[in-house]
Amino acid sequence: MFAAFLFALLQTTPAAPPVTPPAALESPSLGLQAAHPNLAAKAPGKPNYGVVATLPAGKYLFTSLRFDLEKGAGPRILRIQGPVGYGPYYVGIQIRPWEPRPTDFKENFPPIMASAIDGSPAKKAGFKRFMILTSVNGSNFNWQVPLLAYAMTSAPECEVTALEFHMIGRPTKHTYRIKAERRVPPADPADGWLELITDDESRILRSDAIWDPTIRALLKTRSELPRFHSVTLELPDSPGKRQANFVRGLAYARVPGGMLPSLECWLDAPPEKSGGLRPEGLWIEPPGGFAAGQILGVNGQFFFIRSIRVDGASEGLTDLRLDPWKPNVESLLSGARPSAQMPPARSSQGESIEEFCNDTLVEWKTLTLPGELLSQDLQSTGNLVVRLEKGLLKLDLEVKGIRSRLDVAARAEAEHQAQAELAAKTGQPATQVQATPATESERLADLLEQRKAILMAILGSAKQSLANLRR
Repeated sequence: MFAAFLFALLQTTPAAPPVTPPAALESPSLGLQAAHPNLAAKAPGKPNYGVVATLPAGKYLFTSLRFDLEKGAGPRILRIQGPVGYGPYYVGIQIRPWEPRPTDFKENFPPIMASAIDGSPAKKAGFKRFMILTSVNGSNFNWQVPLLAYAMTSAPECEVTALEFHMIGRPTKHTYRIKAERRVPPADPADGWLELITDDESRILRSDAIWDPTIRALLKTRSELPRFHSVTLELPDSPGKRQANFVRGLAYARVPGGMLPSLECWLDAPPEKSGGLRPEGLWIEPPGGFAAGQILGVNGQFFFIRSIRVDGASEGLTDLRLDPWKPNVESLLSGARPSAQMPPARSSQGESIEEFCNDTLVEWKTLTLPGELLSQDLQSTGNLVVRLEKGLLKLDLEVKGIRSRLDVAARAEAEHQAQAELAAKTGQPATQVQATPATESERLADLLEQRKAILMAILGSAKQSLANLRR
């Protein structure tokens, strides 16, 4: 059956599974404009913002921008279909795939039916009804209906080739030069629908000529919304001004493939003009929200939140102040794990802070502990021994807990992979799982094992000092 008319007069329906687009579609020609909020709201999670990228292959919506410190930008990309997804010209040809495919035609016969609308430019050019479309502007666009439709409506003139069938004899081939009419008024900027893109389209859209300017435009569009309001962030002992913004709510809706709410820290603000296309710092919001005292890592340095405030109405960040964080030796001796005070992040951030703590403990053990043991009495030394032994027990449970959770995660991943393979074999859709960063790792467990060894060495010195005091 027919789908909606393009500009009320050009009709399309979903085409057969697409194949690799022609190389001509990879032209870097690019137009960018902010998407109408009502169009962007049709994307999963209703983000209400986005950028429309116009290319020779059609129009695409970039929205729901999220970041990964390792992979960079990860927006959701969707092809725009319907009136707003096509060009500004009216040709007056209805097109649709021919289903079912005629069995008496050769396998490579183009299965695209085309008919001219009465009174349209196509009709005036001689295009007839019930013809077989073979090319637009010299290309068959691999028989992808959206590409054919966009090619016909994106220029004031197009060349269309089609076959006409007769009751008797072979079909005849015709070429029509159609002078299109500009659509007045233009299509409603929200009149369309969104579809997933193919792997080939994704490859084209991620080329440098398209990707970089589009992501920068998307950053700028996003930054103009109240909920992405940025505040100036000064990091003590870290040169350069920064901007921080809170990304939550609609932007990071909890949908398959989405990301959790987070804080972003950008160097050399505003972010759309920054030297790179990824934030300098990225911290996932904890279940209870960000709060004073939590530790954040930026480029190997660590800070704790002194104050943070988010506007209740817009959910935009209005205040964020950080102070330098240094390991507290007393808490480390008691088995504390500072990485547990960090918002969820990739495991590398937790590893960095625990490694920093280990280095601090080694320095304290060598440079400070000997003098402290000489100045302590029997009671204080005994208390130190007890604190160390309790700390070792606590760390032992931490390490076992991490390894146990890693084993559970590995089994769950294996089960998910098995279900995905089964779904592929049976033709059923695979279960979508929201991506969350891995916050623990084998290396983190190894670093805590090192901490245990350092504490054991300190405990040995403390016990020796205690024995000496008891003599």
